[in-house]
Amino acid sequence: MQGGWDGLNIFDESQHKMTNAGCIKEAAVELTGPTIVAYQKGIDAFSDKSVSNIQLLAVPGLREQTVTNYGIKQSEERFDTMYLMDIAEYDKDNNVIMDDVTKPSIENTITEFESRQLDTSFAAAYFPDIVLNKSNGGSLKVPPTVGILGVISRMDRDQRPWYAPAGITSGLMNANGVAFAINRDQLNEIYDADINPIYIPSGRFNVHVFGQKTLLKEPSALDRINVRRLLIYVRREVKNIANRFLFEPNREQTLRNFAAAVEPILQRVQNEGGVERYKVQIDSSTTTQNDVENNVIRGKIYLQPTKSIEFISLDFEVRNSID
Repeated sequence: MQGGWDGLNIFDESQHKMTNAGCIKEAAVELTGPTIVAYQKGIDAFSDKSVSNIQLLAVPGLREQTVTNYGIKQSEERFDTMYLMDIAEYDKDNNVIMDDVTKPSIENTITEFESRQLDTSFAAAYFPDIVLNKSNGGSLKVPPTVGILGVISRMDRDQRPWYAPAGITSGLMNANGVAFAINRDQLNEIYDADINPIYIPSGRFNVHVFGQKTLLKEPSALDRINVRRLLIYVRREVKNIANRFLFEPNREQTLRNFAAAVEPILQRVQNEGGVERYKVQIDSSTTTQNDVENNVIRGKIYLQPTKSIEFISLDFEVRNSID
């Protein structure tokens, strides 16, 4: 009689509009609710490999822990997707920010983020928000993942997934400012917390991404975005090859043919700077007689990824002209 019921709380504007603030309010009461569940169902739509083929997952502007944890979990289960995450921001009184006006406290934001103890190579976090020009004039503040999606898309178009989406050139964002300027010391604090800073370097006017960390805690090649995306790429390419061998006779010749089909993929990755060394092993040592009896082929691929330059150290030595 008064407009019906679509599953959203029409008596709360933030919940009715499905904003991050609406999710925060629901989580504070019972850790769930129609807004949170709606976003989880949306993520579920992309978690099924049989109906979606994605390499990146993002829910721009949704920072509430229940939703972002769910996005991480589904990306890990897919095993071929990275989750790009906007982080919750906190003010000077350590209250979670639910509007577009309050200035965040870097110290409190970092502390709260670290308290989550996230540990995965399938997700990456970014801070702070960026500012875009509107086509009809004026500016618009948007979450950092909006810009990051553009950066990584450009990398895939112009270079390759195994190049780091960060730095002066590769990390250039299509933005005209940041919502919250950070200095060099703050950049280092953010980066040390495994949050990738968005930054305008001194003397420049463009916005850049200055980090490419995943949320993996232990030191590993997989604590870098370009390495995780390299493995996602190789996995997808090899999977496409493997599908061609389904229902083929499980014999030595098939194993050799499979290995020979995979070899050019890794050779191209090596030629284009993705890996230093690699090895493909698909033979009777990986596929046992028991595997043959169970209609299975097994193989191993060894990779040594090419590391990106993230720090430069130079020593200057001054000598007299007579030396």
